[in-house]
Amino acid sequence: MDGSYKVIDVTNWKRALHCQIFRNSIEPSYCVTFELDITNFIAKIRPMKYSFTMALIFAVSKCANDIEEFRYRFVDGQIVLYDRN
Repeated sequence: MDGSYKVIDVTNWKRALHCQIFRNSIEPSYCVTFELDITNFIAKIRPMKYSFTMALIFAVSKCANDIEEFRYRFVDGQIVLYDRN
């Protein structure tokens, strides 16, 4: 993480209830499983001879950074929103 974040005021935060549920978890996280058609993705990376694994990690990370909810973290007991992961 690049270290650039803002501290969230939980008294007016739309996700305060969600935070209460996960705050005391040992490792607050959740998993999602879905089917994904990667035909076009492979067609793009193959001619450039990119590593499939590295290209996929890059693409997934880029998409995750675009979703605000994936950039929240607990830092020193406070909830913060990173500018990017």
